[in-house]
Amino acid sequence: MKTSPSISTPRLMLYAALALGASVATGLTFAAWFNNSDSIFLSLINAGLAWCM
Repeated sequence: MKTSPSISTPRLMLYAALALGASVATGLTFAAWFNNSDSIFLSLINAGLAWCM
């Protein structure tokens, strides 16, 4: 019977740190968009790029 290979602890910690970093970056991006969405959208309207959204 074959056994499945297990992931070593340092590699698992690396994956967890990468997932945490990605979630923090996503959260900060969403928070920045949430706080500045009206000014971002108005600047896109002024530039003629609002149709891209």
